[in-house]
Amino acid sequence: MSQFNKTDSLFLKYPNRSKQTIRRFLFYLVFVIVSFSCNDDADESMMISDGFIVETTSSYYQYGTHTLQTNTGDVLYALRSNSVNLYQYNDTYVKIKGHLINGYPVDSGPEYLDVESLTIID
Repeated sequence: MSQFNKTDSLFLKYPNRSKQTIRRFLFYLVFVIVSFSCNDDADESMMISDGFIVETTSSYYQYGTHTLQTNTGDVLYALRSNSVNLYQYNDTYVKIKGHLINGYPVDSGPEYLDVESLTIID
């Protein structure tokens, strides 16, 4: 009784294929599986930051309902949100999570962030 490994069993199923062809096929199959399992669509626009939410009354850059500012008043981001009512958190120190909006900044303004979630920091 001869011993054979799992690779040899493939040759029993496909006797007219060479070992090299089957190995090449298996290599490409593994390569394709690994390639598709990699997350190429990683969202690089996701941002997490903290600061004070301040309602925008007027600004030279004309976008965003609010801004995220440092404790010295420097603007970090212009903000908008469809999922969080930013007006509830005016002058509150928070941690926000959101996506950068394409096409911004403009007119030397801050980056524009669409806020998805918010946590109050004590």
